[in-house]
Amino acid sequence: MIQIPYDILSLSGEPTVLCKFGKLIFANRSAEEILGKDCVGKGVKALFGPAISEAQASSFAADVPVMGRHYILRVTRIGDVQAIFFSRDETPAVLMNDAFICSMRNSLMNIGIAADKGRLRASQLGDRTISACFASLTKSHYVMMRLLSNISSAKGILDGTLPVTLSAVDMPRFLSDLVETISMLRPDIDFHVNVGEKLIIDADAALLEILVLNLLSNCLVHARGLTRISVSLIDSGDSVIISVCDDGCGIKAEELHSVFSRYRFAFDMKHLSQGPGLGLTVVRGIAEHHGGTVLLESRENSGTTVRASISKRLGSQYLREPQAPYSDNMKGILTGLADCLPDGCFSEKFMD
Repeated sequence: MIQIPYDILSLSGEPTVLCKFGKLIFANRSAEEILGKDCVGKGVKALFGPAISEAQASSFAADVPVMGRHYILRVTRIGDVQAIFFSRDETPAVLMNDAFICSMRNSLMNIGIAADKGRLRASQLGDRTISACFASLTKSHYVMMRLLSNISSAKGILDGTLPVTLSAVDMPRFLSDLVETISMLRPDIDFHVNVGEKLIIDADAALLEILVLNLLSNCLVHARGLTRISVSLIDSGDSVIISVCDDGCGIKAEELHSVFSRYRFAFDMKHLSQGPGLGLTVVRGIAEHHGGTVLLESRENSGTTVRASISKRLGSQYLREPQAPYSDNMKGILTGLADCLPDGCFSEKFMD
C-alpha cells in the first residue's frame, strides 16, 4: 500500500498520477479525463515523453505536450514512486494591447535618444559624475526595453502572432559567440561552454537569442551565490537541447510548480529587483514555436538546470531566409541582460 504524504494530498485537486518502474499505478479522476480511463498500466515514456521518463532529478518542472496539448508538469519522487501533477497555463500573461506597446516603444525611444546625447556630451566634457548618471539612466532604459520585449513576445505567443522566420543557424558558433560576449560583460562569473562541433538547424536566430538571454538572465538575477554558468548543446536525434546550468541557490521544491508562471503569483517589495517573472514564459513559448519543450531541474542549495529543446524538423510552416553568419548583437545582449549588468556596461565604451 502506497502511503501518500500530506503535500501530495493537498494538491490532489490537480490532475495527478503516481508511477512506479516506468508505469502508471494510479491516476485521479482529473488525470483520467486527460489521459483516458485506461491510462493506469501505461508507460510514462509513452504518455509524457522521454524528457520525463529519463530524468534523474528527484523534483523538477517541465512544459511538455500531453495528448496533443502542452501542460506544465511538476514531478516529485518519493522513494521508488514518482508523483506527477499537471495543468494547463490558461491565464494570459499580460493585459496589454498593441496600442499600449507601441506607445511605450515610442516613449522609450525618445528616452533612449536623450540618454545617448547626454552620455556622449558628458564623455566629451570628461565629467565622470554626469557620465555615471547617464549610464544609470541608459541602463534603466534598457531594463524597460527588456520588459517591453518580453511583454510583446508573451503577447505574440498567447495570441498566435509571434513572427518566426527560419534560417540555417550554426548552433555551436551561435552559442559560443553569444556566451563569449556575455562573459566580457560579466567577468565575475565563470562561464563554461560545451557545444561540440558544427551543427546546423533551421531556427529563428533572433528568437533563440531571446531564449538564451532569458535563461542566462534568470541565473544572474535569481541564483544567489552564483559563481559558474555552464552552457551546453546536446544533439538528441530529432532535436537539439540547449542546457543552461548554474551553481546558485536553487529553487525550493514547493516553488517549482510556479516557475513557468511566476507573473501570476503574489509579488512583494523584497522581490522588486527580480522582475515580473515573464522570462520562462517567453522561453517556453519560443521553444514551443520551435517544436520543442522546456524542462527545469533544481534542488535548493544545489543549483538549477534548464533544458530547452529545439526540433530539427520544423517543416515548411515558417518563412525561410538564406543562411547568414551570426554576429554579436550588442544592443540585443544589453537589452536581454539589462536586469543583471552593472551600470558600467551602459557607458559610452559599450554604446559606441
